[in-house]
Amino acid sequence: MRFVHIADVHLGAIPDGNKPWATERARELWDTFSEVIDVCNEKKADLLLIAGNLFHRQPLKRELKEVNALFEKLERTRVVLMAGDRDYLKETSAYLDFTWDESVHFFTSATPEKMYFEDLDCEIWGMSYHTPTITEPLYDSIPQKSRKEVPSDSYRILLAHGGEDDHIPFRKDRLMEKDFDYIALGHEPIAQMRDRDRMAYAGSLEPISENEPGEHGYIIGEITEEGTSFELIPISQRQYITVQVPVVRESTTQTLVDAVKKIIYEQGDQNLYTLNLVGRFNPQKPIDLDELEKTGNIVRINDKTQAYYDILKIAHEHDGDLVGEYLEALHKLPPSPLTNKALYYGLSALLADQE
Repeated sequence: MRFVHIADVHLGAIPDGNKPWATERARELWDTFSEVIDVCNEKKADLLLIAGNLFHRQPLKRELKEVNALFEKLERTRVVLMAGDRDYLKETSAYLDFTWDESVHFFTSATPEKMYFEDLDCEIWGMSYHTPTITEPLYDSIPQKSRKEVPSDSYRILLAHGGEDDHIPFRKDRLMEKDFDYIALGHEPIAQMRDRDRMAYAGSLEPISENEPGEHGYIIGEITEEGTSFELIPISQRQYITVQVPVVRESTTQTLVDAVKKIIYEQGDQNLYTLNLVGRFNPQKPIDLDELEKTGNIVRINDKTQAYYDILKIAHEHDGDLVGEYLEALHKLPPSPLTNKALYYGLSALLADQE
């Protein structure tokens, strides 16, 4: 039996909402989700497991219709779906009175329940969030495999969302003891998987913030009599990448622009970058951060640089004044990272006052 596992699709989100590419990114979430539907058909998947947070917030009815239209394209794949902490089943949720395509099976219970697909000989457990936080370890209540209602050799899958103190806490080892052939997890934005555990967090299909670096995609797996195998297939259109940009005394705005352009060319101009500027700059050649931000899809610039000062020259030029006295006082302190910071930050402030 072949399955595709996704989670945390976050349809309706607008990543980097204050950036020029925000609208395009919002559409990309839908486009990548649509690609997964195509994958299910190409791979002849039996199940599409969606482990919560298909939407970033409460879905609109028109959005459910758009999703359902995609599900209608599935040729043989059944969708098993749950609501997560973002798109939970509140009393006014559009989920509750929506009529899905016959291929879609939605867990609506607030506690774990099971579905059994006779032709697949597969038992699937799951539930949906009805509140944005749940502190009870609800998955602990799932019993061992039932040997009365289904054959003892039936496949067994758990669809689960959470793992934190306020999002259905659970211990992985306890879940593993419940005879599941695969545990499809959601809630963590970065994929986490170890083959021998027969469980995995799919991670978000597309990253939606700079805190979600690395590859993102879907998990495809197969359950046979020999066991369960699965792997992450990257599919996201972009990645968030953080890079260190060294700054030296000779650096100018133009040399840094050229350096960042080279990095973007090598790592992909479609990707989204956080720049960490490190080193010491020449106060006579300040870096224009606004100009640096124009080099590509720059999410953030973290300026961790310090001004470079010729201490001996400054001490000679300011002998007897406030700057000279400040340097003399710091010189008497034992060397330390804190003293070094005080030296450069203090000098920057004092010299700026004299301009």
